[in-house]
Amino acid sequence: MIKSQDIIQLRAFARQDGLLLALFWAISFAATIYLPDSSVGQFLILATPFFIWWRLASFRNSALNGAISYLRAWAYTMHTIFYAALVFAVVQYIYFRYLDNGRFVMQLTQALDIMRSISQDNPQDTQMPLMLKRMEASVDELRQSTPIEITFIFMMMHLWMGFFISFVIAAFGKKSDKRITTND
Repeated sequence: MIKSQDIIQLRAFARQDGLLLALFWAISFAATIYLPDSSVGQFLILATPFFIWWRLASFRNSALNGAISYLRAWAYTMHTIFYAALVFAVVQYIYFRYLDNGRFVMQLTQALDIMRSISQDNPQDTQMPLMLKRMEASVDELRQSTPIEITFIFMMMHLWMGFFISFVIAAFGKKSDKRITTND
């Protein structure tokens, strides 16, 4: 049974690691926006589960003497992602409100132009035009959205993806206590 002190400890570590994760995401986001020809931003976002697992292992080893149950690992991971999503939402709101000036939508439009040229080079692909129409509608929707709406979309995306990957991360991060106690 988890005691209230254990929950307080878990949340404290998750807040700290959530702040680190938000910083990690902010670096990834900045790299994606300001270095669009580089793969650094995409690499960092794909490294997110490994980053969270590393922080989970650090929590497990430093605060829990190397043992953590699946449920506690899952709770830690979910709390970390939740706190990171909140902090990162603030960062993104500031970016979209004061710094973006249409850059994000412009990059999406450029990506759509590239996909259109690929579609024209492959006329046998019947799915591509339908997908392009859906993506164009999404970009038009983003173009008309306010910074808070865009931020909310990203925050929900982070929370949903975090919900699903937290099950996997917890499975890899759990570790049972192997110490054998005997009654001598």
